[in-house]
Amino acid sequence: MSKTPFTETVINELYTPMLRFATNQLGDEQYACDVVQDTMINALKYADSFQGKSALKSWVFAILKNKISDFIRQNQKYVALSDLGDDDGDDDDFLDKLFDESGHWQQDGVIGAFDDKWGDPTCSAEQDDFWQILSLCLDNLPKEQARAFLMKEYIELDTGEICQELGISSQNFYVLMHRARLRLQTCLSIKWLNA
Repeated sequence: MSKTPFTETVINELYTPMLRFATNQLGDEQYACDVVQDTMINALKYADSFQGKSALKSWVFAILKNKISDFIRQNQKYVALSDLGDDDGDDDDFLDKLFDESGHWQQDGVIGAFDDKWGDPTCSAEQDDFWQILSLCLDNLPKEQARAFLMKEYIELDTGEICQELGISSQNFYVLMHRARLRLQTCLSIKWLNA
């Protein structure tokens, strides 16, 4: 029997980011605790199948992603709509800085200054520091934008499922995604490319 890759230290290091991610996606810490616990049980149960082709954290987060996706699909209406109105309302100020009065990009806007520094995205994606900064940028998105973005891009739910889960129209979903991408691009430009 092979030795499990899980030690008490590894479990403690994984638990906090897993709980934070699950809470962000599910909007309820108790549901998040349940999903994280279920994830850890499955990871421990199938630890022998971990082949080390990816980082242990990536492997466990892939299990968590699937558990969250399953939970959302099984419990489509578990979040009260009143809990979703937590946006800070500063989107208009943010967008005003990026666009001129006619709706065109500011020539010397925040993002434009970094266009030539994006470089090869594959090289950036391979660096651990990049993922830490991306996580920081995601944590600083307004709650509804972060949930929509992560449900689409990480959990890979389809638009209809996300709209049903968040109680929004598809048009509202596309606005949330657009704003989330703009904020992420700006944040990464400042915190990653300008570092």
